[in-house]
Amino acid sequence: MLSVYITEVCMMKYRFKFNKSAQAVIIDFFIALSIFILLVSMIAIMWNKYHFELNQKVTQKDMWLKTYHVSDILIHTSGSPSEWENINWEGNMGDINNLIETVGLVSFDRQLDSNKVQEFVNMTNNYNASRELLNIEGYHLYFRLFDKDMRIHESGPNPILFNAERTTSVRRYVQCDEGDNRRCILEVSLWE
Repeated sequence: MLSVYITEVCMMKYRFKFNKSAQAVIIDFFIALSIFILLVSMIAIMWNKYHFELNQKVTQKDMWLKTYHVSDILIHTSGSPSEWENINWEGNMGDINNLIETVGLVSFDRQLDSNKVQEFVNMTNNYNASRELLNIEGYHLYFRLFDKDMRIHESGPNPILFNAERTTSVRRYVQCDEGDNRRCILEVSLWE
């Protein structure tokens, strides 16, 4: 009888040790699972943050390139056709892209033509057609031409007045008119 009792006590100790190690394995598993879930969550949050920042940088770079491209076309070309300012597009604003391929404001490189500038300002009053012509449909356009004393021409919605989220501006030096030696600044701003 004593031997049966000793055998049962030994078996209970063995079972007790086995149960403790099983409990330790389960606790270790939950700790490891918690750490894994925490790490996966942190990686997902960081990925989302970097993805958002990358999208903002790409959008800002795209805006800057388009702004520079628009200003470059305006001050380096006379447009296509070269006398686009004489085309009567008033009644055909929907067909403006068929009538005018590109808009340029100069008669020679960086020498503004006052007729072209005035016609461009009038054209930008029909906002969507002028944005389509300049290939900037996703952005708003603000155009300013001024010298050191005053503002000469201004067109489009001012991004400051509309609390623009993102704005990109390019300023270029130009000669104001053919017979004039005044230097002016042409500013093109794109914003959203």
